[in-house]
Amino acid sequence: MVKEEGFKRFWNRLKNDKLYSIKVAIITLIIVLIILSIIYFFVPKNCNYNEECFNKVLEKCGRAQVFKVIDFNTYLYEVKGTYKGNCLLNIKVMELAGVQEEIVKEKLENRGMLCKIPKDKLQTIDLTNLDILLDYCTGPLKEGLLEIIIQKFYEQVVTNIGPISAEMQKQLLNKTF
Repeated sequence: MVKEEGFKRFWNRLKNDKLYSIKVAIITLIIVLIILSIIYFFVPKNCNYNEECFNKVLEKCGRAQVFKVIDFNTYLYEVKGTYKGNCLLNIKVMELAGVQEEIVKEKLENRGMLCKIPKDKLQTIDLTNLDILLDYCTGPLKEGLLEIIIQKFYEQVVTNIGPISAEMQKQLLNKTF
């Protein structure tokens, strides 16, 4: 009942007082403009799976996001904006489809990294090649990728240590005698 009386009072004043009506209209317009500017400046453009849409926004380093499927794996690329001449790009592995190794999924899936790519290199860098991007990025995804690279390198060394050792011994014996 109290709310109804307050609304009636507001409505009667709005009808009768022209200055009050103008103030309410101006305040409403300002609120609408603030909401629209927040949406425009802070909410990224959702390009879904449309890479052409994403690349247009990326050229200017505007805020946008796109899902990319690379080798049956799904990634979320999101441009965060510009900072000190760099374009901030967040990359997150959403799903690894073709990977059987559970350790790889554990280290990469649902992990992300923030990349600071110089604006002048945006056109020349292949954003789908994570190995190239690692120089510009930090975060759990980069750490996981590096751990996997080191583990695979270690496995190669251990697998080939026997033949390498035998060849080195042979070379040493040939040089000393």
